[in-house]
Amino acid sequence: MYAVTAQQQQQEIRDTLDAMFAEWNREDQVKYLTHYWRSPEMRWSMKGVWYKGWQSMYDVYGAGFPPGAMGVIVYTDLEVQMLEDGLGIALYEWTHNTPSERIAGCTGQIFRKIDGAWLVIHENSARKPAGT
Repeated sequence: MYAVTAQQQQQEIRDTLDAMFAEWNREDQVKYLTHYWRSPEMRWSMKGVWYKGWQSMYDVYGAGFPPGAMGVIVYTDLEVQMLEDGLGIALYEWTHNTPSERIAGCTGQIFRKIDGAWLVIHENSARKPAGT
């Protein structure tokens, strides 16, 4: 059993998200990816495609972006719900400004406390249609 309250766990997940986005915005792909479960069972989606496994995320995000290409992501309307002790879901909207485009969308991430760290074990992201 996890030894802190649901509210404390929710805050820990919020803190993890803050760290993730700060690392992305600093263009630190390596550190950003440490927040994802390094397992072939991790699932995630992007642009309407499902991927399986941490390695697939590394292949997309960890391969390296040219300097300045990662852009800046800001999230809003964050809601964190605990599903059970040590397992929570974060739901939020985001905007992502890159040198070539501005996109927006929403994401749901399931976090599990593994070896003392909150890790994303499942992520589903969807872009908003242009102009909304």
